[in-house]
Amino acid sequence: MKIYLLLLVLFYTQLTFAQLNFSAQMDNRYDKVYKYIPQGRLFLTDHFKTDFDFDIKSNPVKELKLHARLSVTKYWNQWYTQNQLSSGEFNFNTDEKYVNDHIRLSLAYLDYKPFEWFSFIGGRLPTIDGTPVNFYNGSVSEAILPKLAYGAEVDGALAFGHIKNYSIYLGYIPFLLQNYGYQTTNINAKPLVNGSQIEAETLAPRAAVGIKAYFENLKLNAYIHHSWINYLRFKDTSIDASFFDSSLSGSSQLSSSLYTSHQNLLFHIDIKDVALTNLDLSASYMLTTLQSNGQVNVTSGTASGRNLGGYGTSLNSNTFNGSIFLLAALYTTTLHKLNNPQVGVEYLNATRDAFYYDKNPDDPSQFYATRGQGYHLYLNQPLNNFLSLRVGYRLQYFILSPWALGESAANSTKIDTYYGNVKAIF
Repeated sequence: MKIYLLLLVLFYTQLTFAQLNFSAQMDNRYDKVYKYIPQGRLFLTDHFKTDFDFDIKSNPVKELKLHARLSVTKYWNQWYTQNQLSSGEFNFNTDEKYVNDHIRLSLAYLDYKPFEWFSFIGGRLPTIDGTPVNFYNGSVSEAILPKLAYGAEVDGALAFGHIKNYSIYLGYIPFLLQNYGYQTTNINAKPLVNGSQIEAETLAPRAAVGIKAYFENLKLNAYIHHSWINYLRFKDTSIDASFFDSSLSGSSQLSSSLYTSHQNLLFHIDIKDVALTNLDLSASYMLTTLQSNGQVNVTSGTASGRNLGGYGTSLNSNTFNGSIFLLAALYTTTLHKLNNPQVGVEYLNATRDAFYYDKNPDDPSQFYATRGQGYHLYLNQPLNNFLSLRVGYRLQYFILSPWALGESAANSTKIDTYYGNVKAIF
């Protein structure tokens, strides 16, 4: 009897694994960054790192697909800082991909399509690495939306209605602030309010609505995407001051009445193999609005009495309107003996008050979050079906400092980045 049970367990295990597909990719990258500041000084940094992604996919029935991805970023030989998290300095440009040596969940979602006219995606959504990131990655984008729509790994749900070449979708992405900055072993502990353990508002829902069109004959995708989040509160919550500003000591405490609201409206189009020329094009234009209400003050510690201001402003209330334009082109050569190398370019232009956060960049200077202009030139050389080499150059001109608490300062920083990347797929 035990033998039969064992055989049954082995059969079930084998059947289960037969429904799973495993794959992985590894990027070994070197960046040499030159930073020129207004005083004329030059800062030079070198970055060596490895990005590793492990994918698990399953298609158990026709109408259901599952996809999960575990990711690790490892800086080379950083033994003296290994397993230390980066500072919690509060700016939307602090990215998860540059926290060293920690496994993170990049994707974990189900894609359910019970009817031809309806589908549903839920979980940790495939929002990262949207077009045109797939251009220089040399891969087919699995992101459901373009890069500018979301620059972060987000959790939520999207419902799609499909009519011929068009898809209309509604999305819901809740931001939760439970136990925000509060260390406790009690999983039922409520956020602190004025030093007392009482309940505070913890939910900041984000919604999205949009339409996608696909024209197979033209190999054209088009999107109109509108997303908004209202009242993302940092209000009445006791947060260590160093979370907002790493220059403050951990003993400093804050009094916060801050909450923000922001929204964006994105227009995007991408075309593959334009007029049979091996040229792929992508263009995105996004209007952004950010509202900051309330301020953050230091109430104890060495900086007691200091006013940190609102988000991007020293005023109690302020609204910022801006726009971002991103244009990308990729040309695939017909040099068959060289495995058809690709040449690509990108141009980015963001107005002074444009708001965009990128928590999943592959470059150390966060190209897509540039408050100013950016240029990107690269060559992608496939070595075989599993290995490719990419070399590139990025140039960024800033007009304002990155988004943070307090007034944004005028900034004429210039950053040059030269990089090389070896990608292996297996």
